[in-house]
Amino acid sequence: SGDFGTMVVREPSEPPKLTLGASADATWLFTDNALFAKKDRKSDNYLAASAGLSARYAISSEWEADAAIRGGLFRFDKFGVLDFRNLDFHCGLTLAPKALPGTAFYTRYSFTELTANHSGDVFYTNHALTLGVQRSFAFSRAHGMTLGISSQWALTDPTDVQRDDYSLYAGYRVRIARDFTADLLYRMNYFVYREAGGRRDLRNSLSLNLRYEINPNIALSAIGFYSFNESNRGFDFRAGNLGVSTGLQTQF
Repeated sequence: SGDFGTMVVREPSEPPKLTLGASADATWLFTDNALFAKKDRKSDNYLAASAGLSARYAISSEWEADAAIRGGLFRFDKFGVLDFRNLDFHCGLTLAPKALPGTAFYTRYSFTELTANHSGDVFYTNHALTLGVQRSFAFSRAHGMTLGISSQWALTDPTDVQRDDYSLYAGYRVRIARDFTADLLYRMNYFVYREAGGRRDLRNSLSLNLRYEINPNIALSAIGFYSFNESNRGFDFRAGNLGVSTGLQTQF
């Protein structure tokens, strides 16, 4: 949840089994608003790199459990003071009822820790519980659509950025060629800040990912992302990102 990406609804037909995975990626991005400023926006280039391990267990033909841990770093060109490292962990359950083909209900716990690169101090931690449901539509073997809704409740340190997140999203995927796919995703988030004087933010985001699979384990992507945030406490901003990414993944 939380951020961009389309979850693939799995409808198991095999006996219960455990699948392990490992992945790593590196993304170079240009942003036109590195500081998320309302005015006098500053552009920058930055590198985002991460690596992680995952596990998925098919409990039954309808239930699946998953867990993953991932670490990464962000390095900025002009604004080096923004450099940080991140550690993420999540675990969850997904129910894909046979009576509702293409529908998935999911719940997930996630933990995030951010560490400033220049000082080594942890400046942000987040514990979050997410509940959601999504519906996938396969129009043909070449393209399909996903619609979803989710709610996330979080406990953070510091508490002044503690917020709950209610979101709607819609994704469309088309396979342009055998090894070339395009993903378009729109998400609307309504953020309720519990310790910030009644702050409420509405954010609309749109992303496009063009992905070329060199082989089943290695892929190259071109990424575009635009976000528009409106706040009742003056935290309005617009930000656009463009970049390229390479990723490696394997399952065993």
